[in-house]
Amino acid sequence: DDEIRSLSQLAAAHKEQITILHSQLNLQTEDNDLLHMHRQVLEMKKEEIGDLHQLNVDQNAKLRALVAKQQEDQLTIGMLTEKLQRDAQHRLTSTHLEKVLERESATDARRRKVLAGLPKALWQP
Repeated sequence: DDEIRSLSQLAAAHKEQITILHSQLNLQTEDNDLLHMHRQVLEMKKEEIGDLHQLNVDQNAKLRALVAKQQEDQLTIGMLTEKLQRDAQHRLTSTHLEKVLERESATDARRRKVLAGLPKALWQP
């Protein structure tokens, strides 16, 4: 009878130990599932970081191209500004020469008028 009681107590202790081990196994399984989910999240974050890095690289390339285009445009603007300044100077020079020619033409006309009033023997050889 003592042996049955002892075996019964031993069986109960084993049953309790099995229940505890089963609970621990369930907790470890849940921990493993959580770790697996965390790994998946980390992989997705890693891919997202890679995508963001590539986007950054692409945007930097576009920015460098825009800066180069802006520098090219600034050079073009500088050259066009110089050309406009030269053209304006030529126009001023041209306008000045036209005025000089007009004055000379008026002077020539006055000379011809004066000469026309004089006898030809005075001004023709």
